Amino acid sequence: MRDLEAALPLFEVAEDQHMRKYVLRRLVDASIRLRDPTRARRWITAALLESTTAELLLEGLRQRPGVDAIFTSADWARFEALTRR
Repeated sequence: MRDLEAALPLFEVAEDQHMRKYVLRRLVDASIRLRDPTRARRWITAALLESTTAELLLEGLRQRPGVDAIFTSADWARFEALTRR
């Protein structure tokens, strides 16, 4: 996970957006798998803010097994608000 976190800032330029999206998805996946709500909130927030299909991304996250156990209703409300930006 730390390697991915260190790599993410390297993909700031426009031509690396596909790789940045891939790294963000891996960070979201890893933080959920590790049941680390702090990291998961951070990376989900970043992914939602950068996504052109934030609603679909959030819906996919909600359908993942076990994800409800690490987030509160306030977290989900915050994520929902980010999709409306």
